[in-house]
Amino acid sequence: ELWGKKIKLAQLKGKYLDTQFLISGDIDRSDPAKLQVDLDGRINLELSNLNKLLEKNYPEIKAISPSGQLDTQFNLSGPIADFKNCYLQTKSTGSNFSFYGLKATDLSLDFLLEQKIAKIPAFYITFYDGVVQGSGALNFNTEELIYQLELKSSGINLEKLKNDTPSKNKNISGIFLGAVKLNGAGSDWSKLDGTGSF
Repeated sequence: ELWGKKIKLAQLKGKYLDTQFLISGDIDRSDPAKLQVDLDGRINLELSNLNKLLEKNYPEIKAISPSGQLDTQFNLSGPIADFKNCYLQTKSTGSNFSFYGLKATDLSLDFLLEQKIAKIPAFYITFYDGVVQGSGALNFNTEELIYQLELKSSGINLEKLKNDTPSKNKNISGIFLGAVKLNGAGSDWSKLDGTGSF
C-alpha cells in the first residue's frame, strides 16, 4: 500500500535459493537521503546458501562450510543507511547444523542493537554432549570499537568431537570445560585484556 512518500508492507513473502523470508511494516521515503524503516519479520536461513551468497566477497566461507537452518525473528527501525543508529532486535534458533565439519544440535542467540551499542545478551549452543554459553557487546559509539566477550563451556565430549576432525585417529578423550573473558578495543592487541580457565 502506497501513500505519499510512505510505503506500507502488509506482507512481503519470498524465497531466495532455499532461504525463506516474511516482512511487514513501514518505509518512509520523505527524505530519500535518510530512508526510515519500521519493519518486523522472519527469516528462515538455509546456512548452506551462504556459500553462494558470500563466496565472491568472502571466499573463506568455503572452508567454514556452514550447513543447517537458522530461524530468525527480527524488528528493525531507524535510518537504514546509517545502520549503527538503527534499533535492531533479533532472536535466532537453530538445530542440527555444522561449521568446519563440527556439529551442533541446538542453538539460541539473542541480539540487540540500540543507541550504537550491539549486544548479545545470551548465546547458547549444545555441542558434543556439552554446552557453550556466552554474551558480548560492541560499542559503535567509540572510535576504537570497545568490546567485551564472555564464553563458558562444560561437558564437551572430546572423543566425539575429535571424530569430526583430522585428528579422528588419534587417542584423544575426556570432558572439556572452560571459561574465557575478553575486553578490548578494535584490532589493537595491546589493548586486549582477558582471563580464562580450562
